[in-house]
Amino acid sequence: MAISQNMNESKRQYKYGRKIVIGAVLFLAFGFCFFASPAEALVTSTNSVLIYGDATSTAGNVDNLRFRTLTAPNTWNAETATVDPGLTAVTTNTIVWVRGESAPTRDEVIAGMQGELGEVAFTRRGGSTWSNLFVPATSTVTQTCNTTTGSCWQSFDVAYEQLSGDAIMAYGKPGNDGIIYYRTWDGVATSSEQSFTFNSGSSADTYWVKLVPDGKNLAAQRSDKMILLIGDATNRVSAAVWNGSSFMSSTTITTTGGLGTSTRAFDAAWESISGNGLVVYASSTAASATPFQYKKLASSTLAWDSTGTDFGTVSSTVGSW
Repeated sequence: MAISQNMNESKRQYKYGRKIVIGAVLFLAFGFCFFASPAEALVTSTNSVLIYGDATSTAGNVDNLRFRTLTAPNTWNAETATVDPGLTAVTTNTIVWVRGESAPTRDEVIAGMQGELGEVAFTRRGGSTWSNLFVPATSTVTQTCNTTTGSCWQSFDVAYEQLSGDAIMAYGKPGNDGIIYYRTWDGVATSSEQSFTFNSGSSADTYWVKLVPDGKNLAAQRSDKMILLIGDATNRVSAAVWNGSSFMSSTTITTTGGLGTSTRAFDAAWESISGNGLVVYASSTAASATPFQYKKLASSTLAWDSTGTDFGTVSSTVGSW
């Protein structure tokens, strides 16, 4: 997995650029969970794909993803079910989280999903054909995705390296505190399960997982690096860096991450020119006039800021999203 930038690939890869086109209307149309996001829309080289769960499905199909394609200029095709991803097919295991990403180097989409029982599955669409990648042997934390605040967490994520086009699929497991599990996909085969232990000393279940690739949407500055963020049941937020072949440079971002047990109160991005990384997070579980901070990741050393920097003063509140 090369890290160095290959500018000669940019024109060839441009047509596979990814755009998020989903909005409030689509969430209202296909969503059913108070906090969860059971739908995502992606753009491939040929058309757009809307991927979503369906709470009205019968027990035998409640665990199946649904999708529609959008063909130029504005025609949504009929709803179609993907292959059965392998989640337990019971009415109490409705899909409550969906995350989809499109490859920067080929006509492919990977979708990850999570059911209320905490089970996670990953499937891919190559061209117009869906096929399953894998279902982790151990589930993540059981969900209660209704109007119960703080019981519905996205404990997985998927992202593509922006040069190689290899994908990483990461997920947590209950009882394995401070450990993230992941597999890679190179367009041909899925790797065996691997794990990375953060140095944060977490003693609680992983609730939130976020992968942020460097140079998304085929920016001029891009690499195979990613930032990995996890939030646990004690509001601790931890970070690590994917260097193109392994995770490294783990750190504790904060131990008081806002409303982290009920919302993902953190995110990350990469600066387009410097190549530095930036993590923004809620910095306190109590109301504060400075509820958000940020830490930077130096691109040259992959070292994190030792302390967070406050954003400007706002009305006293607790950071949530």
